[in-house]
Amino acid sequence: MSRDSSHFLADIETSLGLIVGFITGLDEDGFRDDVRTVAAVERQFQIVGDAVKQVPADIQSLAPAIPWSLLARFRDVLTHLYFRVDVRELWNAASVEAPLILADVRELRLKLENSADGPVPTP
Repeated sequence: MSRDSSHFLADIETSLGLIVGFITGLDEDGFRDDVRTVAAVERQFQIVGDAVKQVPADIQSLAPAIPWSLLARFRDVLTHLYFRVDVRELWNAASVEAPLILADVRELRLKLENSADGPVPTP
């Protein structure tokens, strides 16, 4: 099955939305103590990082506020240097950065949808 950038952007939006939902109602201590939520957030950031690597540079350039390369590198750390992951940094990424990036991804998808002949896949 061939996938285009709209599908990868939908994956990014879905995963960021899940992250925001997973941590709703938690503070940093509650997050740190909930191993399932930590693992779920890590997995969704891995998906985000993998998906951003599939979004072409010309699409990425339409949303310079999205930290494309940082998300890709964060995925690499979570995957290959998992033993060095600081839960405080993961909490900050989930609680502060994810909602901001989610808004930017949604805005990009709307921009692309409005400029395209067809609908953008729904996450």
